Amino acid sequence: MSLIRQQGSAPKAEIAQKTGLSAQAVTVIINSLEAESLLIRKEPQRGRVGQPTIPFALNPDGAFGIGLKVGRRSYDLTLIDLVGNIRATLNEYCAYPTVNSLLTFLEKGISVLKMSLSDELAERILGIGVATPFEIWNWTGRSWRTKESNE
Repeated sequence: MSLIRQQGSAPKAEIAQKTGLSAQAVTVIINSLEAESLLIRKEPQRGRVGQPTIPFALNPDGAFGIGLKVGRRSYDLTLIDLVGNIRATLNEYCAYPTVNSLLTFLEKGISVLKMSLSDELAERILGIGVATPFEIWNWTGRSWRTKESNE
């Protein structure tokens, strides 16, 4: 899948050559990934000697991930498909990020993002990645000390 992602698409023979796997092993793997809807067949490439080659590409609807960014004054939630396209984004501003406000945003936000997909595709959301600022738990003390020292 990494090779296909890097190249955009590739036929089985090329995948076998570049990975060092046998043609049979590549066929089994590709057929399995295609059955799981992770790969799709592209248009056959004609004009070469022999049978046309059929390139395979990542299926954008094959899997989804959610990205959460916790910022100093906001939360961002993004739904991304298997090829990296942003499908939906939500944003909420806050005075300061707290656990309760974050969990409330997540619960509502994930429900809204799922609504942008069919039930079948919503089941293909495989994980969530979280990005937070460095040592966010120390911000309250730092901002309070900074405020006191300026007075």
